[in-house]
Amino acid sequence: MRKVLILAYNFPPCCGGGVQRTAKFAKYLMEFGWNATVLTPDWRINGGSTDATMLADLADTEVVLTGRPVSDFDTLSKRLLHWLHRMPRGWRWCPTLRDNVLYPDRFANWKKDVLAVARPLLTSGRYDVLYSTSPPITAHVSAMRLKSEFALPWVADFRDPWTDNRLAYRRIWGIRKAIDRRLEQRVYFNSDAIIANTEANRSKLIDRCQVPSNKVVTIPNGYDEADFQQVVAERPQEQFRITYCGSAYADYTPQAFVDVLQLFLKRRPDARVCWTIAGNACEWAKKSVGESQVKEKLELLGYIPHQEVPKLLMSSHLLLQVYPKNLEYSVPGKIYEYLRSQTQVLAIGDRQSEVERVLRTTGCGQMFSPDQVTEAADFFVRMYDEWERGSLYKNCGFNNRVAAYDRRSQTQRLAGLFDQVSGSESLVKPTSPNIPASSSC
Repeated sequence: MRKVLILAYNFPPCCGGGVQRTAKFAKYLMEFGWNATVLTPDWRINGGSTDATMLADLADTEVVLTGRPVSDFDTLSKRLLHWLHRMPRGWRWCPTLRDNVLYPDRFANWKKDVLAVARPLLTSGRYDVLYSTSPPITAHVSAMRLKSEFALPWVADFRDPWTDNRLAYRRIWGIRKAIDRRLEQRVYFNSDAIIANTEANRSKLIDRCQVPSNKVVTIPNGYDEADFQQVVAERPQEQFRITYCGSAYADYTPQAFVDVLQLFLKRRPDARVCWTIAGNACEWAKKSVGESQVKEKLELLGYIPHQEVPKLLMSSHLLLQVYPKNLEYSVPGKIYEYLRSQTQVLAIGDRQSEVERVLRTTGCGQMFSPDQVTEAADFFVRMYDEWERGSLYKNCGFNNRVAAYDRRSQTQRLAGLFDQVSGSESLVKPTSPNIPASSSC
């Protein structure tokens, strides 16, 4: 078995969307001839939200802990933070100062922990490939240092763009962005292969950053068929459930759907509708949903373990995805689990986006821009009327167009990339996507 050393700041039992990609890669790599060792912080020390259920998939994966997760107090002076908080509205400057001063990002101190653990491993053990995943960018900077010291092939995975990330760079000063772009070019130049998670992000790397096209591959996010194996769709008959799973921060909130739901309720005032929210978006809903008619329809579940997500999705009649403007290059990881649940998606965001392309090619939903409130409400009404007639999802079977996003198939592509950069020949024969023989809605 060949061996890969993985640098992943976000890894189980840490919660969040960025965790799933690396965890599922680690789960399936052994099937394709690669043993993985993962370097990650000890999230049990952090005191934050953790989900131990995700560790069940990783019993055969070697996980080496690098100490506690990084906090802002590791890299910003407590005295400076205290001074800022004493100023009128000074607390507003803390995130901006943190994001512009800490280099390469606010997780910079993790590099010290990673290098201290990785060097003995690479000196004493036989590793064939180095793999790092961002965010945070500190993972790639640490991997670049290890590559220079141990001359290992290095694969850099970008779960999000770097300086083209409009959410992460909304507070970044021009001079800091110029500094980051120089570091960005060094990472692209020194890595042996780069992974983008959408075709749009791959195109940006090739066109704007002048990265050779044969150096960049696209491996999108996906779903794990094993998570859905024992789940049977049991959609409620007494009410129509529309579900939103995930986060809410800054302008990344389901706010745009509130207008759609209000218009729907004007047309169907007696509709038996429930808007279910799971994840930290529940906190947003508590503070932001003030309209009484909409508020009465809310069901707030809070955080639920990831193993319960497939059941929730397959117990819904419509799934909601709302994305901020000018993020047409990105696809949230949860979309792929939405697709596998065989539940239609109502998406609000940029038209001509990667999300719209995925929904269109799979036939799993429709995309509306934020100003298309009437059109989105029309779609909602059609779905609701079909449900009332008893024809919604009737005789529904597995959508073979979704199978391309199976995590096992994605991991096979990753293992093939490891084979390529390490110059080793794969000992594993290619397999077809993991497609269920049958599945009912």
